[in-house]
Amino acid sequence: MSLKKKGKLHTKLLMLDIDRNFLQQQLNNIGNPGLIEDLEFCGYVPNQDLPAIYSQAEMFLYPSLRESFGIPILEAMACGVAVITSNTSSMPEIAEDSAEYCNPFDPESIAAAIEIFQQNKEYKNNIALKGIERANSFSWTNNAKQTLDIYNNLF
Repeated sequence: MSLKKKGKLHTKLLMLDIDRNFLQQQLNNIGNPGLIEDLEFCGYVPNQDLPAIYSQAEMFLYPSLRESFGIPILEAMACGVAVITSNTSSMPEIAEDSAEYCNPFDPESIAAAIEIFQQNKEYKNNIALKGIERANSFSWTNNAKQTLDIYNNLF
């Protein structure tokens, strides 16, 4: 059962770069047209404005079905936001113990992850702090050092 039906959805979801009419049609198709009322839409957001949005978020939900690297979760982590992401593709490798995981194919798993953060602020804050540390490990300086190490080991 969804968080909304349980009366446990304490926030609206902000949807970036998606058309409201398109999403309304998708919600109509799955028989849940009223869910649109729990969503806010801000359209396309330029990259330079993303930190302001991340920094004001209660949590960052990124249940990606497939992802090659996971830059959005690192961006959110760098802004001090607790992250919920997929237990698939590269997400666990990128986030390690700095995120709460969910099955992106299972709405109940996603809802359970949100509920964990809503019910346990200390845990959520701890995940956010770990996320800052994890994001810092992906600096350009570290990347250059690791690349140099690879080259040095080859030759």
